[in-house]
Amino acid sequence: MLLENIVDFNYAALIIFIMTAFYVVYRKVYKAYSSQLFLLIVISYAIITLLDILVSSNILPEIPLKVLMFAYYLLKYLVSIVFVLYIITLTNSRVILKKISAKIIFSIPCVITVAFLIVNIFTGVIYYFEGTTYYRGDLIFVFYGLSFVYVIFGLIWLTYNFRLFSKTENFALYSVYVFSLAALFTQYFKDEILIEMLATSISFLLLNITVERSQMVVDIKTGLKNKPIFKRTINSMFKRKDSHGLVVFYIRNYLVLYDRFEYKEALKKLRYFSDVLSKILILDFKYDTYYLENGLFGLIVNDYEETKRFATRLNSAIIKEIETMNLFNIQYTLCSVDIINDFKTASDFHNFMFNFADSVTYDKTVISIDDIKRDVKHNILIKLDDILDNVITNKDIAVEFQPIYDFSEKKYTAIEALARIEDKELGIINADNFVPYAEKKAKMYQIDMIILEKVFSLYIKNKMEMKGIKHLTINLSIQTIANQTFINDLLRLERENNIDKSIIVFEIKERDDVAFDKYDYAAIETLRRLGYALSLDNYGVGCLPVSSLAKVPFTNVKFDNLLSSHCADKDTYIVLDNTVKLFNKLDRKTIFAGVEDEKTAQVIEALKPNYAQGFYYSRPLDLKDLILFLKKHNEEVEKTIE
Repeated sequence: MLLENIVDFNYAALIIFIMTAFYVVYRKVYKAYSSQLFLLIVISYAIITLLDILVSSNILPEIPLKVLMFAYYLLKYLVSIVFVLYIITLTNSRVILKKISAKIIFSIPCVITVAFLIVNIFTGVIYYFEGTTYYRGDLIFVFYGLSFVYVIFGLIWLTYNFRLFSKTENFALYSVYVFSLAALFTQYFKDEILIEMLATSISFLLLNITVERSQMVVDIKTGLKNKPIFKRTINSMFKRKDSHGLVVFYIRNYLVLYDRFEYKEALKKLRYFSDVLSKILILDFKYDTYYLENGLFGLIVNDYEETKRFATRLNSAIIKEIETMNLFNIQYTLCSVDIINDFKTASDFHNFMFNFADSVTYDKTVISIDDIKRDVKHNILIKLDDILDNVITNKDIAVEFQPIYDFSEKKYTAIEALARIEDKELGIINADNFVPYAEKKAKMYQIDMIILEKVFSLYIKNKMEMKGIKHLTINLSIQTIANQTFINDLLRLERENNIDKSIIVFEIKERDDVAFDKYDYAAIETLRRLGYALSLDNYGVGCLPVSSLAKVPFTNVKFDNLLSSHCADKDTYIVLDNTVKLFNKLDRKTIFAGVEDEKTAQVIEALKPNYAQGFYYSRPLDLKDLILFLKKHNEEVEKTIE
């Protein structure tokens, strides 16, 4: 007789399984297909443990006992198959089961075992009862042998994909087999030590806190699979040369969500939208949805040939959903990609994917990877890491100067230093293309310091030849001025180059995503206290409210190129006219950038700003041409005045 008394090990196992399942459901970390399988396995083992307890209780009549025992063996066998599917899903290898031969090989042991269990009802070759007493049959080892086939499947696939998991993840995954097999052998020879379910529950608890823990697998904001799991999935695809389709879904105005709503409400809306995105086409296509932070989603489609159609269908479904749901007015871009065929390596893919926000310059909502690859900005981005590292290492950056026209003096009294990176293949890369990326990669401080050092040196060596120049404007990233070491480094450069700070104007770009925060304001005020003049760049297209201009100590305000190009429009002119007058009252000097032609220059001059710059007045010039330009134009004005 196998059992006479119930052993407490099963009660402990049942509690662990229930707690694990409760945690997954409570934290809502079951949206991923692998997590759904994990939850199914845990619930199944909880039922198996409960059946084990009931069968072992000796309180059930003969017929219910036999029914429960059949369910116990059947469920116990099926759960071993589901665990193999779980491993296959974790490694994103479900494509291997598409082949008919693989399906047959995978299914044969299951069909044989189920048939064997049915035959056992009449023969008792696996197990049998005498009354309500349970006994093992002569062929029970065959049942365990058939179960072991799936153990072998799982171990082979785990070993093949060993490098996809961390050490702790591998330990947890292998422990399911090691603990269970050790417990089975123990019970086989010591049938009174019923530790199989307890050992299995401990291994799944370990699995839950390593492979399945929410902070590792699931993004807490959205409940979707997160960035590390996405990377692992992609690496697995490239390792096996397994083509899948991908639709990149990027919310371009993602940060507006946090500006418009309270933090908790913003998270609630983001999670709601994530629910929509992960379920909206579930009946039409098979796909997995990942949230990759900052409004970027990746939807992996099993059939890569259907990717473009999926992107189009998804766009239509999202438009329809937005019309019917209470969500902020999202602006988004969809891009279809063939993960393997469109990229040479996994590294190339990750570089594209996680710089996607910077590479999108399209008005179209639905695009393809081909559209992006044709774009110059994208071609720059994929090489920028190496290019910026070279700039930092070799201090290899070029500086040009653009003259700024002074309306009151009728000559050029200021110059703006403009940094340019020169690449053999890509040619000249201007600041608009490399600054956002350098800020994102936390490299802008090093680059700004190189630019400052070069500009200070060039100015000091040639200031006597710069006829009429009273101000030297230098662009600084807000990331740079907020750096804790910036002030000390700036003062050092000032001493080394004997710079008169009264001529320096630091130009700080107005952010186009969020307004300056309190730390930005503090850094700006520190610079002003040190005696540096400050100019707000790109005014009119960012997020700085007009009311803040009275508080922030900017001496100059530069209107964005976009406003200059539309200044002739009646309504725009009225707005600009009143804005210039407002800044005059606030004692802020005004500059119009992007003045490209004579007509625009005439309209701008009628607005009576202090300065203007643009190609109409002068293109950016190297140092030699700048000196010649200033000598020619400023000396002519001085002669006229005389």
